Amino acid sequence: GRQLGELLGIVHSVSPPGFGFVDTHVLDATGEIQGLDTSHRSYFLRNLDTHLAYLRDHGLLNAARTREIGERITELAPLAELDTGGLVHRDIAFWNIMGERDRITAIIDWDDVVIGDPADDFGILNCSYPAELIAHVQEGYRSVRALPEPFALRMNLSTLRNMLWKAMVRHYMG
Repeated sequence: GRQLGELLGIVHSVSPPGFGFVDTHVLDATGEIQGLDTSHRSYFLRNLDTHLAYLRDHGLLNAARTREIGERITELAPLAELDTGGLVHRDIAFWNIMGERDRITAIIDWDDVVIGDPADDFGILNCSYPAELIAHVQEGYRSVRALPEPFALRMNLSTLRNMLWKAMVRHYMG
């Protein structure tokens, strides 16, 4: 966990312009990485209404809970206002980490990478792993760079946002 945190700290230090998904037209034309969105908030809220409606319409959330979640995310959306983003893996999990017993040798599966909030990678980890492991990742991260503040709130907001799209995608895919 500590090694993973150190590596995430390094990756998150890479801060291309823009936010969200990589603009492949710019990448193809210039070789430079740039996000499609001009703000992290617009990327973070992208398709939220679609995801919530899908979960409601397919009986995974009732209408009251859907409304409550949408209102809470809207209330906390100012946390998604960032001046700069970092490279975020967006699928960080042990099945995407290669290595030996005592060291990580590669992080694979970068097809979901975005320019965004480093707390998002911790939110992804928070979907599947216990707090004890995440604490070790945070420890390693802090040895490289500071955690984005208010960290716990941003990580938990990212966890909620990730759980919504994961639930929708997994249900849709059967």
